[in-house]
Amino acid sequence: MLEERVQSTAFKMLIKTAGLIAVCFLLVHGCYDVACPSDWRGDTICDLACMTLDCGLDSTTEQMNSSDCLATCTAAGCTAALLGNSVCDLACNLQTCGWDAGDCGVCAQGCLASMLGNGVCDTPCNTESCEWDKGKCVFTK
Repeated sequence: MLEERVQSTAFKMLIKTAGLIAVCFLLVHGCYDVACPSDWRGDTICDLACMTLDCGLDSTTEQMNSSDCLATCTAAGCTAALLGNSVCDLACNLQTCGWDAGDCGVCAQGCLASMLGNGVCDTPCNTESCEWDKGKCVFTK
């Protein structure tokens, strides 16, 4: 399993070096298999690349309560009652908690769903996991 992940990571880095090709690939796929292969979700290993709403919060059920990262999230001080309660709770505002299961952001801290693809390059959304604000931001290496 570890060897497969190392190979996948090496492949991901190879794709990143392709520049524009990588941007096109990212814009086509919400949860792209290069960064978060489908067999990583629900495999009991917390994969930060899969901790976005598009990738189902590293879960096969797309629920934080079955996420591979739930133990890491709760060990940091977040409780199940705080996750996804429509309030951005500081204790849960971590990548391992899916940015409070989306309450604090959908793909990066501070990047709210309403900011994605709204025609403006929003700084909190200008990350690989947010697909460079769904293509509104310039991709830079």
